[in-house]
Amino acid sequence: MDKVKKIEKGFLEKKYLDEKLSCKKIAGLCNMNPKTVWRWLKRLNIQTRSRREAAILVHGKRKKKVSYEEELRAELNRIAVLEAEEAEGKALAEQIRFDTHQMSLDERIDYLKRQEELKEQKKVEEDEKRKRLYAEDQIRLKKELKETSSTLEGTAKEQMDKIQEACDDLSGYKK
Repeated sequence: MDKVKKIEKGFLEKKYLDEKLSCKKIAGLCNMNPKTVWRWLKRLNIQTRSRREAAILVHGKRKKKVSYEEELRAELNRIAVLEAEEAEGKALAEQIRFDTHQMSLDERIDYLKRQEELKEQKKVEEDEKRKRLYAEDQIRLKKELKETSSTLEGTAKEQMDKIQEACDDLSGYKK
C-alpha cells in the first residue's frame, strides 16, 4: 500500500484560498484523490467553502431567470427610448426612462427636481400671460367705453337739439 503524500499548509492555502482552485484541481496538480485534498484541508484547519460558494466558483453567478415577456418588454422600452431621443428629443426620452425605471436613484431625483423647476417656470409664465391679457382687456374696455361715451354724447346732443327744435316749433306755434 502506498504511503499518503503530505501537503504543506502554505501550498494548500495558496491554491485553495488565494487562487480559489477546487479540491479536484489541486488533486490533479498533486496527483492524488480529491478526497485526500479535502481531508488535508480539514486537518490543517483551513476554512473550506460552502457548497454554494463552490458552485458559484465552478459555474459562475447565476443570472435571474427572466421570462420572454420581460425580455421583450425591456427591449421594447429600450427601442422606445431610442426612437423618442431621435424623434422628439431628450425630454420625452428622459420621461420614458423615468417611467420604465431605467434611471439610477440620483438620476430620478435630478429628473424630478428639473420637472418641479419646469412646472414652477410654467406657472410664472402663465401668471405673466394672465396679467398681460388682463391689462390688454382693460385697455380695450377703456377704448370701447370712450367710443361708447362719444357715441352717446353725440346721440344725446342730437336728441337735445331735436327737443330744442321741437320746443322752438312749439313756442312758434303758441305765438
